Amino acid sequence: MQCEAQCNMQCDANKIYDMQFVDKYRSSVAQNTVINYSDIESAISKFNAESHENIANWLDHFENISQLFSLSDLPKFIFANRSLGGTAALFVRTEPQINSWQKLKQALIDEFSFEINSAHLHELLSKRKMRDSESAPEYSLKMKELCSSGKIEDAALMHYVIKGINDRQENKTILYGCKNLFEFKEKLKVYEVIKSDYAKSKAVFDKTKARYDSNPRFNSFDKLKPKQGHDDRFNSKNESANKPRRLPFSEKKIVQTQVAEWLEQGIVEPCSSEYSSPVVIVRKKDGTPRVCIDYRRLNKVVVKDRFSLLLIEDILDRLQGSRVFSTIDLKNAFFHVDVNKDSRKYMSFVTHEGRYQFLKVPFGLCNSPAVFQRCINTIFRPLINDGIVLPYLDDIIILSSSFEEGIERVERVLSIASEYGLEINFNKSHFLKKRIEFLGHVVEDGKIFPSTIKTKAVLNFPEPANLKQIHSFLGLTGYFRKFIPKYSTIAKPLSDLLKKDRKFKFGEEERISFNRLKLMLAEKPVLRIYNPNYETELHTDASLEGYGAILMQKSPDDKNFHPTYYMSKKTTDAEKKYSSYELEALAVIEAVKKFRVYLLGIPFKIVTDCSALEKTMQKKKDLVTRVARWALLLEEFDYVIEHRSGTRMTHVDALCRSPINIFCNSFDNILPRLKSAQDNNNEVKAIKELLIISAYENYCDQNGILYKFVEGKELVVVPDSMQTEIIRNAHEEGHTGVKYTEKHLQDYYYIPKLRQKVEKIISNCVHCILINQKRGKKEGLLHPLQKEDIPLHTYHIDRLGPLENTNKNYKYVLAIIDAFTKFVWIYPTKSTTSAEVIAKLEIQKAVFGSPFQIISDRGTAFTSGDFADYCAKEKIKHHAITTGLPRANGQIERINQTIISVLSKLSLENPNKWYKFTNELQQTINSTYQRSIDTTPFELLFGTKMNTGGLDKLKEMVEAEFQANFEAQREELRKHAKQQIFKIQEENRKTYNLRRREPKPYRVGDLVAIKRTQYGPNLKLKPKYFGPYSITRAKGGNTYDVIKEGNHEGPNFTTTCAEYLKPWNTMTEL
Repeated sequence: MQCEAQCNMQCDANKIYDMQFVDKYRSSVAQNTVINYSDIESAISKFNAESHENIANWLDHFENISQLFSLSDLPKFIFANRSLGGTAALFVRTEPQINSWQKLKQALIDEFSFEINSAHLHELLSKRKMRDSESAPEYSLKMKELCSSGKIEDAALMHYVIKGINDRQENKTILYGCKNLFEFKEKLKVYEVIKSDYAKSKAVFDKTKARYDSNPRFNSFDKLKPKQGHDDRFNSKNESANKPRRLPFSEKKIVQTQVAEWLEQGIVEPCSSEYSSPVVIVRKKDGTPRVCIDYRRLNKVVVKDRFSLLLIEDILDRLQGSRVFSTIDLKNAFFHVDVNKDSRKYMSFVTHEGRYQFLKVPFGLCNSPAVFQRCINTIFRPLINDGIVLPYLDDIIILSSSFEEGIERVERVLSIASEYGLEINFNKSHFLKKRIEFLGHVVEDGKIFPSTIKTKAVLNFPEPANLKQIHSFLGLTGYFRKFIPKYSTIAKPLSDLLKKDRKFKFGEEERISFNRLKLMLAEKPVLRIYNPNYETELHTDASLEGYGAILMQKSPDDKNFHPTYYMSKKTTDAEKKYSSYELEALAVIEAVKKFRVYLLGIPFKIVTDCSALEKTMQKKKDLVTRVARWALLLEEFDYVIEHRSGTRMTHVDALCRSPINIFCNSFDNILPRLKSAQDNNNEVKAIKELLIISAYENYCDQNGILYKFVEGKELVVVPDSMQTEIIRNAHEEGHTGVKYTEKHLQDYYYIPKLRQKVEKIISNCVHCILINQKRGKKEGLLHPLQKEDIPLHTYHIDRLGPLENTNKNYKYVLAIIDAFTKFVWIYPTKSTTSAEVIAKLEIQKAVFGSPFQIISDRGTAFTSGDFADYCAKEKIKHHAITTGLPRANGQIERINQTIISVLSKLSLENPNKWYKFTNELQQTINSTYQRSIDTTPFELLFGTKMNTGGLDKLKEMVEAEFQANFEAQREELRKHAKQQIFKIQEENRKTYNLRRREPKPYRVGDLVAIKRTQYGPNLKLKPKYFGPYSITRAKGGNTYDVIKEGNHEGPNFTTTCAEYLKPWNTMTEL
């Protein structure tokens, strides 16, 4: 919607002036009065060619006047000249050729027509602020006049006007959300009324304060009608005096400052009462201190004030027909009510400086909510009876059917509030809203429906992944089974999973049962609307995972307790360190704070399975500091604590062990920063400005925060600058995977391409890189080593142990196997040093010579300088396999298993004699048929069968018979063995590679994390990866040399393979 150039303020003013002159002209004609030239000249406004004047508008105005009096071109030329001033008159005097009306008109257009610079106009509008001498409507008209120089949208004009009003942002909330200038004009009037009432109240207060010699009484306004002071009665006359508690010096200063402020405001006065309660300091959520009075002893003996609150059903019925709502929050609510003179002594408190008593109803007294509610009901009784106002504890709700009616009713309420001296907290007040959330229900467009917040703890209950979670969920649903028709039939697929020997499988049938039970818990007849007149219980429970609560009420219809509200929260890292007693206390406090609006002013019972809580919360003095602060928060409530065994609390136990709202605490704390980030994001700002004009897609603006409706959920729009932080915080709550993190973010935030961004951030999480195992198929295909088809070319070598110590100090076994013939040598050794390994190889060398190649692990015996020197001297190529990858030396690993198993059996009766069986074992292995070579190792190496003892003469004859053919047969035998080896290797390669995938390629210089390959009794919880490392060499066969970067756990340099590597990613913005 555009403000056309001709519809500007100057044009409006000229038209108004023209109409006034027309009226004057008509009146003159009617009275036969003569209109002279001076009258015509006075009707024409001056044109000075100043920056804000528009020549087109002035010419339109001049033509209107000329047409009215039927002026010809000559009079037009004369009157136009006389109406010019300033720069315009100077210009005409310098142009002698202008001698007619048409020439004058064209010259003015040519000289003074201009295209306004839009950027310059926006700059002028942003700089023009409202002056102290201007009212808001006047300021709006002045801004509209500025817009006349160009085309400015109505939405932009309203934005600049709101921005230019010098007031706190929360006070200007009423001005937002207008669809057109007319609606904006009406809201400006309401804003002026609110400002005027506030200024009026402040003036009366200042006047009263100046008149009193002593400190003024809080809210003692001139127009405050006298009201009956609050009187507390007691069922005990025993004096109750406490000594002041010892406080640190810093807290003494806080108490001193607060008491001085109360004295100045007339809230307290010094006294010498025989009663007194101690002062304590409680920290608010933001860490700021708050002075509280410990009234626990007083609350036990005071006679309770049973003031009935409105039924929620009645309130909802009255809300249902309304379409526009305003809510007013009263500042320091209880301090609006006087304390009866005779009751003040009971409410005294003691500090390190003396005793004081309250003149106003204090916080922490159990009767304060009821007294305040009665007082507010009395003040607004006429409006309550007319259905205009609904006061409920701290909030006053103003109902109306339209904006116009809403403005009128807000004025009436503010007038009464000013008359009675009620202080309004504009930060928490909202005006002329179409949608409000109240007492667990949402009211919008004349309709009412339950808020999902009250059932979110049940509806978002995670899908069970094991039998323990099935037990937990059935414990919750089973507690309310009497309210669920055909419960056993519906729950049967889940309960069947608990049968003995039944394999756990959560399929489609179980999922349907699970979802049906959740929905039934969140609807009637299970879930009921809260009624303040019903017997109320608050059931709580806590665990290390989280804490939960259910607000229960006894129905007079069936005499059973029904849930009215569910709550579940996950414990933070700090809360996980609490003792079980503190966790149970925390569950109670968080539940009471959550359900405060329901529990204030009524008696209720807190039910917990923690017996210690029942014995200490209301009785013990020397509580843990943290719990002592929590106990003070319960002072304003009328409650008792009851202990019940855990077997009777399975319904709430399920909520605490499956907490769902992971982000609730952080969500509340991060909203102010999200609002600021949205304000700095051009795209979000543009959507907000569009919403001021009309609805846009599924977006809405609530209290300056942009939300988007997605699948029935109201999600906060997260600007780019905070997406990384939001996703990282959600992931780091428990370092959950992509699917779980994404699912829970979708309950609170709208982030485009969420899955893609979650995957990126989790892939860059250092904790997950170091701790998590790699998923999917293992990397790296099988690459058999190239070996020659001749005996004694390649040795696989390894040492085993330590074994049972012997009388000859043998503790280890050195095993050597020939890669081609599979011939094995087994040596008992006393150590794992390279010297003893070299000594055994020298024995081999004396008979068989040195091999061309040795394959071993990276044990110290094989990586020492001595062993390297020996290999170099003997011209042996040494391959050290990748650490933690025993399959690279698979031949010796298989033989190792055989050696250990057989030696254990042979030495069963004498374990320390195992070394005596190594020769016999070596002979047995070498004379045993092996499938990979289709013969025995001995026969392949020597071309003859081994003499294994017994039948010596027969064996000599057979050996002599075959000796003649051996030379001819040996080459064919060896060729057949090579084919068999290749065949088995190819079978193994194909079978192995079915379970593998192509490895990720790495380049020299890449940063990686390497897998921990050794675990002991104290390493199970250690990170599974070390890092970062940089790759120094790609060796082929998917193996790499790496070196440590920085100071962290792990080897300084090593060789590893692709399977044991992870990319070390560095975080970048999304």
